[in-house]
Amino acid sequence: MNKTVLFYNNSSKIPISLNKEIIGSYTQERVNCIFKLDFELYAKIEKESLFNLKEETRKSITGGEFKPELDYEIEITLNPEFIHQLIEKAKTEEEAIHYLADLSENEPDSDLLYTENWLALSVKQNQNGKEVGYRTFWSYLSIDALANPDANSEKLTEGLTNFMSELVESNLAEALQEFTKETLGDLSSVFKEITAEEETYLFKNLINFFVEDDWTFTKIEGETSLRLGFNGENGRWNCYAMVREEQQQMAFYSIYPSNIPEERRLAISEFITRVNYGMIIGNFEMDFSDGEIRYKTSIDVEGENLTSTIIKNLVYSNVSMMDEYLPGILAVIEKNVSPAEAIAQIEN
Repeated sequence: MNKTVLFYNNSSKIPISLNKEIIGSYTQERVNCIFKLDFELYAKIEKESLFNLKEETRKSITGGEFKPELDYEIEITLNPEFIHQLIEKAKTEEEAIHYLADLSENEPDSDLLYTENWLALSVKQNQNGKEVGYRTFWSYLSIDALANPDANSEKLTEGLTNFMSELVESNLAEALQEFTKETLGDLSSVFKEITAEEETYLFKNLINFFVEDDWTFTKIEGETSLRLGFNGENGRWNCYAMVREEQQQMAFYSIYPSNIPEERRLAISEFITRVNYGMIIGNFEMDFSDGEIRYKTSIDVEGENLTSTIIKNLVYSNVSMMDEYLPGILAVIEKNVSPAEAIAQIEN
């Protein structure tokens, strides 16, 4: 039983063929997958640091050099923060494969398919019975350290020390000690990129709201932003919530599910101009370069608290407007209905 699962990041989709046999470990503490891939796909993963395969976390290759004509084998582990999302839905390895494949088709924005939520442990290649490859820093960490690096700094340091000790000769102990000290900060910050973004005051309030309101979301690496999905009466689309701490601002975006074809962008620009006229909270926007449409609500909270009530009003007024006008956008694009007629059909 083989299932193709599309893993993704912000700009790429990575097709991986999964089957029961490739699940290396499946428990409430750890979920590992081991799969084969060709040179082209490996090169893409390496270039874009997918599955957190970052250069600073990799050991040197041992046993020789990779041969592009042969398959590569990569082992990845799911960030413990997200294991419960899989275990609760799939009790066995086979159920897990079916569930991931189903998510790939029906809920592509799931946290379980986002490459940044998986950590590459090793990359190997079998060359006529000889193993060539390397391990990564993540493979040296215990489950406890992976799950909670801040509370397990000693285990994080121990993992780093073991990782570094295999990079240098034993007679360089003094150099290792200094190198480990200098490098710990770098690798710790890399790890924190995976487990938690910097949670500023406004960002904490934003996260708390979505947790309490029972939304599923993913933190965007390096930003005080969240990616979310929303199911309305007329469709499903992605949303983004962001704060600008220095400017004391919050914004929420609903992204129309697909980009507008170039030949329909003028008609859609008329549609959103007509819709925006008279809007009090929020507005539609379109990027003419790629046809992306989004609905934006925002607020400046300088000198005020970003309360749950404020966030709720911004979020739900936003998604309700996207849900209301989504059929009109679709009518203009696919049925060549005039913008004025499409709006009249909605508002009447």
